[in-house]
Amino acid sequence: MSTWPLRLGEPGRGRAVGLAAGLALALLLVATPIGLVAAVDPSRVVLAVVVALVVAVCALRVDIALLLLVAATPLEAAVSISANPLITVTKVTGALCFASFAIYAVISHRKLRFDRTHVIVFLILALALLSTLQAREFEPALSTTVRYASFVALYVVVSQLIGDYTLQRRLAWVLSISSAIAGVIAMRAFLDEASYQATLPYGDPNDLAFTLATTLPLTIWLMRERWILRPVVAALIGVIALSILLTYSRGALVGLAAATLFLLATERRRVQIVLVGGLVTLVATMAFLQTNAERVEEGIQAKSKVASYNVETRLEAWDAAVELASERPFLGVGPGNFRAHYGEVAGIPPGAEALGVVHNAYLDVAAELGIPALVLFLAYLVQVFIRMTLARRWENGLPGFASAVRLSFVVAIFSAMTLSEQYYAPFWLLGALGTALWAEGKVGGERPLTPLLVRGPRLGDAGEGTPPQPGAADDTDYDLDMRERLVEQRERRVAAQVRALREEQQILDSRSEELAAREAEVVRKELEASGGPARRGWALRELERLVAERAGEHPDRVAEWRRLLGYLRTAADSDGFLPAAYNAFVREAFGDLVEGDGR
Repeated sequence: MSTWPLRLGEPGRGRAVGLAAGLALALLLVATPIGLVAAVDPSRVVLAVVVALVVAVCALRVDIALLLLVAATPLEAAVSISANPLITVTKVTGALCFASFAIYAVISHRKLRFDRTHVIVFLILALALLSTLQAREFEPALSTTVRYASFVALYVVVSQLIGDYTLQRRLAWVLSISSAIAGVIAMRAFLDEASYQATLPYGDPNDLAFTLATTLPLTIWLMRERWILRPVVAALIGVIALSILLTYSRGALVGLAAATLFLLATERRRVQIVLVGGLVTLVATMAFLQTNAERVEEGIQAKSKVASYNVETRLEAWDAAVELASERPFLGVGPGNFRAHYGEVAGIPPGAEALGVVHNAYLDVAAELGIPALVLFLAYLVQVFIRMTLARRWENGLPGFASAVRLSFVVAIFSAMTLSEQYYAPFWLLGALGTALWAEGKVGGERPLTPLLVRGPRLGDAGEGTPPQPGAADDTDYDLDMRERLVEQRERRVAAQVRALREEQQILDSRSEELAAREAEVVRKELEASGGPARRGWALRELERLVAERAGEHPDRVAEWRRLLGYLRTAADSDGFLPAAYNAFVREAFGDLVEGDGR
């Protein structure tokens, strides 16, 4: 599990040169779109200025670019920015985020950390590109591959957040708020009778439910925030949970149920988390039903009418995916090309509507990208889950954050058994967070991506492992609370180490006593075997005197000598003398105390 550092930029270059280059590039990014729009449509110059400024800010602030990409993930299907499928919110923000991070890496000479999970992610991308070249329908294949490439960029950037607790916390907040907004938009469509399920205008309710379900554990984790923010967090939990229920997505509910059972089986002390989430969901559901019971009933009836048909078609899709994977085991039929082949394999008449996805992420990967890609995908899931478990065991990151990330990942793994979500952000965002948390136990703290002017001093600013200086001018109540929790976390680690050392010492003492008893027993049996009266050897009182007088010279051996004297008393005669056969044992056990004695 080693990491391979890669440094961009020459170490000898000055930061001023890099910063000047970055500012020049930012100005170019601002001026270019404004000039183009002004030439084509002067009425849209204001919009062009706003977009250009956003691009420029993201170019100089990689943390803002990353948060923008995370915010766009749940809302991707809420807006359409182009009729071209290659241009979506996620792809544009993904490209912007990766470009911003590249600029930052060059200017700051930041060490990038790559490990085996990065190799797996890039290998899957390479297989997707090769599969695209032989796909029957090239346009959806290319669009799907570009989409996955944006998540590769997301994985690379987020996995570098080693020890950047501020940005990790902001990421959880942005993802939760964005998911709640998506939930509100979806519920609005449900109430306006645009759909019998809560869904976004340009998306599928199952995809929305998957994103919201994987976000929910992170939102519940935010209940650790200070009291003034907890009502806000409770509202976010209520909106997200209610939106999941109104999508009527069984796959998302299966994932949440599996995650709940997993939490109860592995972390029973966190049962209150389940209770808090369940209570908030119950209150939100009851409040919603009070005013919208009729609309909910209509949705349930509409869903029940197609439920059996959905099960049948999904079973057929699974069979078709297995057949396609067996026919093209190496590169599959191409990304996003399952729809093009499903009709032939399932025997659907021409013109009939064909399923677009397999409704099983694992079979979908095998059918569209091939068996090697499926093996890599499963290896990625296993590796990331192990890392999340280790991060939780080592208590890396903010308190409870590793557990929340792992729980979200469990939701994703089980939901993917009935949903095709391999080309959506949660798998790759959560995996990157798990890798970053795991890496804290492997490498020293990296320079945080969050600029100092914005976030103030944090762990690692003064060097690896250097704690923040007390009394910083920009400390807030939350900062102090986080510092206190981190100190408590370190104290628990030290206490655990002390307990382990004490237990180890007790084991050693027990073994020492056992060996001393066995040695005394061996000497006794030797005496019995020799027969006849034993000659006198050392007097116990003499040994006791030597131990008392010279204890200061050998403090580390005093306890052991006193234990041996206790065992030797059982072998001494009525006058307190040991048999002569014990002389060798005494010389060996008491060492320097009896040095020079002729016995």
